Amino acid sequence: MYKLNDSNIVNSIEFVKEGEHAGKLKINVSTSFIASKNIITDIGNVQSVFSVRNDDLGEDDLENNLLNVENFLDLSTG
Repeated sequence: MYKLNDSNIVNSIEFVKEGEHAGKLKINVSTSFIASKNIITDIGNVQSVFSVRNDDLGEDDLENNLLNVENFLDLSTG
């Protein structure tokens, strides 16, 4: 049941090439196990922090990735 509580997990990031948001990033974020939303932001509003060395926490595939988005437009709110 703990896995069903995951939220704010980034599913995809893509560069918008056409339309009113051309030149910005569209980020799809899970809000729950069965729902997600799209947000739009300028590239300058996104910062990424990631592990660049081996972690010694016991899992071979454990990744510590964090994405900080300062200002964004939530497309699910209309």
